[in-house]
Amino acid sequence: MAVSFGAEALSTEIEEQAEDNNWSLARYFKLNLHPDDMKTKHDLILESLPPGVPLRKVYSDFLGYLLLNTESYFEDRVVDGKRIWQRYSPEMEVIIAHPNGWGIREQTFLRNAAIDAKLVVSSQATRKIRFVTEAEASVHFCIYHTNLGNRLQPGANFAVCDAGGSTIDTTLYSVISARPVLKLEEKRASACAQAGAIFVDAGAERYLKTTLRTADLHGRTPDECCKDGVKDFESFSKRSFSDEAKEYHIKISDSRLNNSSIATRRGRMTLPGSTLKSFFSPCTNEIFASVDEQIDNLNVQVRHILFVYEWRTDMSFTSTFCL
Repeated sequence: MAVSFGAEALSTEIEEQAEDNNWSLARYFKLNLHPDDMKTKHDLILESLPPGVPLRKVYSDFLGYLLLNTESYFEDRVVDGKRIWQRYSPEMEVIIAHPNGWGIREQTFLRNAAIDAKLVVSSQATRKIRFVTEAEASVHFCIYHTNLGNRLQPGANFAVCDAGGSTIDTTLYSVISARPVLKLEEKRASACAQAGAIFVDAGAERYLKTTLRTADLHGRTPDECCKDGVKDFESFSKRSFSDEAKEYHIKISDSRLNNSSIATRRGRMTLPGSTLKSFFSPCTNEIFASVDEQIDNLNVQVRHILFVYEWRTDMSFTSTFCL
């Protein structure tokens, strides 16, 4: 049974409990559900699931966690929320967004996991569990949070690039009607590439492992420093990176570690911006190629490119993309 979820699972307190109780971390488990052709095409190296825990159990536990916290949030913040939830939640419909490359097999898996998590009863699952591709969900997100809806007139064409945690989904749409309900048509088959935010972290991890392998780390192991460095990179440098001409710092140890051979002072390793850019480049190149593939060789005018991403704040990348 799962004991911790999300960012909480990476807290110092939970990590200490995990060591004491021999808990295992299920990380990037979404990748395990990818279709075999996606795994083969992108040569994915999947992280092992906790011993004896099937993928469906991981998904059902996580969906149950989401439902529990949704209920708690609703009841705490809506007047008479508990009564309203109890009255109407049995009739709620659940919309699950998934990568464009997923199909019937993956939807069936998710529906069964939702049943296990008690989001719905089995007899109503087909009606109450619905699916939408992440690209189409991104369109509605952009419309809701911007004035884009006023610009989407019948006949307009636009592209959507959804750069998520593990996949890049790109789709070219044409507006069939704008009101009263937005209706879209795919102009060509959508593209799904394996180049999400977690692969930026993987690039940083590979660099640190190589750099620290033979370094004097004052009693610490390369794995310990690498783990601390990746966590710090994800929390700070990854989010603030904006200029490859600047220097950035990654905390790999406490202040006792000084080693000029790896540009580390007081536990902080200094990296040139060009090195950080190299962590992003494989993914950004995939994104540019994916967008080009969607809009090239079609005799249509693309008025907008919507870019929705989980990369936090990489302004250099955003500017390059817009150019």
